[in-house]
Amino acid sequence: MHGNLPITIRSNDDGIQFFDGPDYAESDAFPSFSLKTVLAGRVAYLVDARQITVGAGYTYLTCGEPCANGMSKTAGKVKVLSINISNETFSKAADLLHKETGRYQDIFLNDYFCSPNFFDRVARTNNHNWNTRLAVLSEKIQRNNPDLGFITEKWFIELAKEIIVSESEYFNMLSNLDSLKKLTARKEILSRLLEGRSYIDEHYLRNPYISEVAAHCCLSLFYFYRAFRQAFGVTPYNYCLRKRLVYALQLMANDEMSYTDIALRCGFPDNFTFSKAFKREYAHSPSKYSAHLKLLYS
Repeated sequence: MHGNLPITIRSNDDGIQFFDGPDYAESDAFPSFSLKTVLAGRVAYLVDARQITVGAGYTYLTCGEPCANGMSKTAGKVKVLSINISNETFSKAADLLHKETGRYQDIFLNDYFCSPNFFDRVARTNNHNWNTRLAVLSEKIQRNNPDLGFITEKWFIELAKEIIVSESEYFNMLSNLDSLKKLTARKEILSRLLEGRSYIDEHYLRNPYISEVAAHCCLSLFYFYRAFRQAFGVTPYNYCLRKRLVYALQLMANDEMSYTDIALRCGFPDNFTFSKAFKREYAHSPSKYSAHLKLLYS
């Protein structure tokens, strides 16, 4: 990679590189597990004849794609933070996590962090638990004469631990779609289901029809409903309902809003329907729930 601050921290595949300039070009872009975080501009990666475009605020996560190349997608300055983590580091991180929690070893033993098992994708950087670590690194690496002594073997292992915890959710989702025998099919369906879930996240307050969400991700209503429940352990209807109820809890902290106003704001037709759904989820009516919280924190 050509940039004003290339950094390789260790002798194995673990390393960090930072590019800040107008003409981004990178060959053999993914020697191992890789995070490609775009801080400014747009970047395109060519992977197996596919073009993967990554914009500012997004990260491309992938594993060991041979002969992949990257290039600038837009005119002007491009900033790319590239992190590669070796299989050895993931092994150490998985062992530590297993000792600390008794969990997460299965994701490593099943070779999830090896191609083609990994669920490679472009995702919002701030949607992951490792975002804070990358934000600190991004801020420090862009300083004049940055002090990067904190980037040690331990730093990479801690990052790998955060990634394992985050990726365990996607590993479980893929495993849950076991009715699909081919891994490529599971990945494709999971990508569409995640797109549907994001659509609900954006529009849940207007309580969209599930058929609308299914059409958005190009799946039939029956298949979307069944696969969503398989992957996420909840029906799309209940997922949307719970998001509306969680938002209602936030609004209930405002004593000036009536329960009818809260119900309408959260997409319920009336207070009766809202109270019924609320009690089914939280075992108390909205008024009793609020009274209990006030008593608890008074």
